[in-house]
Amino acid sequence: MRAALTVLSVLALCVALVLFVVSKLAMRQVDPVTDDPHYQMVSSTHTALTTIRQVSALVVETRSLIRGQTLTKVNDPSVFLSPDLNLNSLLVASGAVPSEMVTDTAALRNPFGGIALVSAGNYGQDLIMVMLSDIPPSVCVRLIAGKDSTVLSTGPDGTGTRATTAVAYGQTAYAVSESNFPVGINSWPLNPTQAGVSCNYGSAAHGLVGLNGTPTTPRFTGNVSVFVFFAVDA
Repeated sequence: MRAALTVLSVLALCVALVLFVVSKLAMRQVDPVTDDPHYQMVSSTHTALTTIRQVSALVVETRSLIRGQTLTKVNDPSVFLSPDLNLNSLLVASGAVPSEMVTDTAALRNPFGGIALVSAGNYGQDLIMVMLSDIPPSVCVRLIAGKDSTVLSTGPDGTGTRATTAVAYGQTAYAVSESNFPVGINSWPLNPTQAGVSCNYGSAAHGLVGLNGTPTTPRFTGNVSVFVFFAVDA
């Protein structure tokens, strides 16, 4: 009897130890340098949500600050990168930027360590552009994918298609590139699969093969720069 009790006690102790170790493994989030998969999944999801929240705040605050103002007319979307259209300093001075983004009076940083830039101008209609660099393609998808809504606009054709994304309503165009320059600006509303094409191959290559096409060019191997354009009057 005593031997049997001893065996049962040892087994119970072993089970308790196994359960303890399993529970610790399930809960732990170790330093990223250890490359722990659980940590990476939780950390990536949190950073993606933070990025969406920050860009959403930037769009809301910028709309509030500039709505009704006369914006500089431009004939090329790349002009949105001009210092004359840059609103970073205005947003910082107005306290309209999430504090964790601010690195200087006119410099903003996104959660992935890249730059963030906000500008505005009139390209057929009043538009806000938010640019983010060093964004993982998986997060890029969450930033640009959405559902569409066709609305009356001030564009040359009289109507324009705007998308409702995780960031905000009124996305009119986007671009994805490996450089800090908006290469291949497209105006399509995108589902997640279509967004994945642009985020992994670039919007320029995607534009050449059509909305539902897949480029034959090599996929991007690193992070990307994302440019999203929103209507001011949305």
